[in-house]
Amino acid sequence: MGGRGLAGHGWPDRVSSPGGAGSAGGPDPAEGKLSVPPWRAYPLAEAALAHADLEARRNRGKAVLVP
Repeated sequence: MGGRGLAGHGWPDRVSSPGGAGSAGGPDPAEGKLSVPPWRAYPLAEAALAHADLEARRNRGKAVLVP
């Protein structure tokens, strides 16, 4: 696999925002300003459900366990 990068697996080598990095199209991930909002908050009692959702890739962001 060496040297093929992610593009050889169907993933782009670079992530770009509309209009280029740092434009009004969105934050520049290289500057460390990318924010991913929580997808869902689970009560601690539902930790098994949270884990199952993550394993099944049903999430669209962060999953948070709330004590």
